[in-house]
Amino acid sequence: MNSFVSKQILSSQTIGEQLKKARQGQGIPLKEISKILGIKEKYLLAIEDGLYSELPGDIYALEFIKKYALFLKIDPRKAGRFYSEEKKNNSPCDYGFSARLGPNYFLNKDKKFSVMFFALVFFLSSMYALFSFRHFFYTPYLSVEPISDYIETYSSSIDIYGMAEPSSAVFINSERINISDDGYFLLSYDLPKGTNLIQISSKGRFGKTTRINKIVFVK
Repeated sequence: MNSFVSKQILSSQTIGEQLKKARQGQGIPLKEISKILGIKEKYLLAIEDGLYSELPGDIYALEFIKKYALFLKIDPRKAGRFYSEEKKNNSPCDYGFSARLGPNYFLNKDKKFSVMFFALVFFLSSMYALFSFRHFFYTPYLSVEPISDYIETYSSSIDIYGMAEPSSAVFINSERINISDDGYFLLSYDLPKGTNLIQISSKGRFGKTTRINKIVFVK
């Protein structure tokens, strides 16, 4: 013998509304049903309010509705079919939050994220290419003291100091010298009397070279 109460489910009401009406008619607290069925009270409340998107998935939603209907002595197969019809008809309460956003909301959101990501990559790549282009075609920075290209002195010792790009290699008379992390360098030279040529050069990582010549006349 069929123990279900044969009730006509009104098409103007959701299955959640029908279940809520049946529960209230039987005077059973939602908390008590939650303990008996082992379904969280918030899920039962979501079913009654038609907020199916708050359930842990479509399969669980259908199973919860059938169990809830069975407990209230309503044919679970009819309850399940009515729930499926609600989804098929794109009922707003069926999709809840996601329905209001539209079916392509998250797809479009992913597309927007992808566009922004690739735009950022393109921007950074362009900046790097511009930086590399500049260093490829331009000679590296080099500044040397004393400023004058021709120096006369009575001292046989002279200090050559200056600044170059930190990534460059600095040479004085073809001998590589150490520079600081900031690009500064200092070197003392003992020169013989007469005319002396001192050549300072800075070679960048792309092979471009900047040269500065100093003529020192020791009297």
